[in-house]
Amino acid sequence: MVTFFSSSSLSTVQLVEDVQKLDCPTNCIPDHYCNIYGSCNGLVLVDIYNRYDKQLLLWNPSPRESIVLPHPDFISGSTTFGLGYDPTSDDYKIPKLGSL
Repeated sequence: MVTFFSSSSLSTVQLVEDVQKLDCPTNCIPDHYCNIYGSCNGLVLVDIYNRYDKQLLLWNPSPRESIVLPHPDFISGSTTFGLGYDPTSDDYKIPKLGSL
């Protein structure tokens, strides 16, 4: 199932009032940047990188646990990732979308 959200007015968007600061899932990469690609069932797919290194993490912020995933070989400026659950295999899937 794919769900899209679209709104022509900010008045229909509900603001979150209970905001909590979360520490970065890893401090292995100094002076890093972070991309959040998606979330599913409380898990968050995070890309942490700097000029010299990059890590793709599957992060569970509640217990503050993360695992480092193998980073795909092909990455370009037009590449993005998603995160979803496949009930058939009872596993999480990370689709990679991009153009050549």
